[in-house]
Formats: sequence, C-alpha cells, structure tokens
Amino acid sequence: MLKLARFHVSNIRGQLMATKYIIYLVNQNVNAQLFWAFLSAPMVSNNPQVFANSSTNLRIPGSSSDLNNFTIPVQYVIGAGASNNAVGLNITITSNATRNANLQELWQVAYATTPPNQGPIVPQQPTEKSPSNTLAMRTNAFDQPLNHTNEWYENMSFGIKTAEGFMGVTWKPDPSKTYTITPKLNFYITVGDYSSSSLADINSVANNSAMLDTSIDFDLNNTCTVVYSGKGEWSHFKGRPTQELLATAKNQILGLLPKTQRTALSAGSEFPDDSHFTNVRVSDPLNGYVLLQGGTGTTSGDGNVFSCGTFPNSDQPAIEDVYLISALEDHTQRLYTDRLKCVHSGSTSDFKG
Repeated sequence: MLKLARFHVSNIRGQLMATKYIIYLVNQNVNAQLFWAFLSAPMVSNNPQVFANSSTNLRIPGSSSDLNNFTIPVQYVIGAGASNNAVGLNITITSNATRNANLQELWQVAYATTPPNQGPIVPQQPTEKSPSNTLAMRTNAFDQPLNHTNEWYENMSFGIKTAEGFMGVTWKPDPSKTYTITPKLNFYITVGDYSSSSLADINSVANNSAMLDTSIDFDLNNTCTVVYSGKGEWSHFKGRPTQELLATAKNQILGLLPKTQRTALSAGSEFPDDSHFTNVRVSDPLNGYVLLQGGTGTTSGDGNVFSCGTFPNSDQPAIEDVYLISALEDHTQRLYTDRLKCVHSGSTSDFKG
C-alpha cells in the first residue's frame, strides 16, 4: 500500500481563482472502483525528483447510472514540512505549513537546523515577485547534512486545493535554492489502490490513467466526461455524460442476469411479503462500499420491514441512513433490489422503505 504526504491546512490566505473544472466520471465496470485525480508534474527549476500526491478520490459503484464528478476550483497551494521520514515512496510525511498561492508570488521558506527538531517557518504573505506565469519557493541556508545525520528531513510541495482535497507534487528541497514552478493544468484520472495524501510514482500514475489537457479536452463550461469501460480502458470527451450513456452502464449488468432476475432488477421492485432471501448484499449507494455480502434475510407482515445479517461489528449500518439492498428470494429465485432506510442496527439489522 502506498503512503503519502498529509497536509494540515491552517492559516490559509490568498485569492481564489475564478476558473473551475468539472470532471464527470462514468464507471462501466461491473465492480466498484475508487477513482483518483492527480495533477500533472509542473516544471520546477533545479530539477528535484517529484512524487505524485493526491487526496482527491471518489468510490463509484459498478455500472452506476448516477451522475458523479470531481469539482476542481483552481487554487494553487504551497506546502513545507520536516519530519523523521525522508521524502520517497512508501513514506508518510507531514507538511507543517501550507499557504494558498497565486502566480507571480515568491515565498520564503525557512527550514530549521537541528537540534532541536522543528518545522519550517513560512510567512503568511509572499515576500517578492516571481516571473510571469510562475510562482516560486526560496529556501534558506539550513544545514542539510547535519539535519540528515540527526534523521530530520525536509519536504516541499506544490499543488491545487480541490473540493475533495489536495492534488500535486512533493519533493526534497535543498538549502539556498529558489524553486520556480511553472504549473501545467493537466489532470490524470485513474483507479487503483492508492492511499489518500501519499506519495506515488508520477510516471506510473500517468501511464495508467486518462490524461486531460485543460486547453483542449474541456468544453466552454470547463466540463469533461471520463469513461472507465468494462474492459478497464479509458476514454473521454467534452461536456457532461448523456442519460443514454449512464443507462448503458446499468444495462450492462442487467445483460449478465437471467431474464427473470433482469425483470425484477430493472423494475427496482419491492421485496415480497413473508419471504426468505439468500445472497443478500447491502452497500452504500453513495460510495459503493459493501457492508454485507452473501447474507440471509426475511420480510415479515406486509413486507415493510426487511431484516438481514450477519453484519460484522466493524460494518454495521447507521440508523436513518439509506442503503442499496439486493437479495435472491428462496422460492422464486428472483433477484430483488431496493433502497431502504436502516431502522435498527446490529449483527441483524432492519430496513424499511
């Protein structure tokens, strides 16, 4: 599992840019997928080795017909930190200070020399100007060899603050250097087993993703749609997805079912009264997380209450939350599905429509 740098945002100032990009996501794969958004590597002077860093992610159920998207207001962010973990893959890093930043700003970053171990100092406002279409971070003359001897390591980051989190790059800064950054507003959309706010190999991310160039891949409303197919292939087009495209994702699952089950599922039918069920599946309709798989269930009385289990202690549903439930009725072997609200939570939980 990859582990990445975490940003603790505090004392943030700066002007929010007007530009906002919306990336719609269509998952045609039959399995739920965790979608990630990464920012392409900017041009950085002094050629540091940069690592991809993102906490912008969204889990989408398999063949979902819902409208899902990443909303990305373009607000640049700089970050600086120091810890006993050196910058690199599989390393957890904490950024001690972050600031909102704009183009043509130069920020001074003062890293400490050990002992004692302490984080860098970043002013609340930039101190100088950077060339047009760039921003910059300048380090002080800290004693890097002594810090590393004392197992104290510096880190520096640049990226974008989004509605879902952060995405950008992180690198190891050297003393008395000015890192001039020329942003590239290209996004990588991918799926995979990444960790939120952790460092990943940027080339690996780029090679297994849909690359979106904001200058050509978005419409006049700054919207774009990315499709992840059932074969694991990427495609994208300008604008938002059509209802026909979203319906296609659901129809792909229906096509895999026997006809009797297909009719029940496509109708979104209610569970019949006084029945027993197997293969019960309970999932969160917002993120696709599965709480119960292969369970058993019953309906009683007029069918208003559906009881099922056995839920593990760590994955019991929340009362008043709505869940997507599918189950196979014992007698007819028909598959039923519905969205029901949890009214009792435990190893056996109760749901009502």
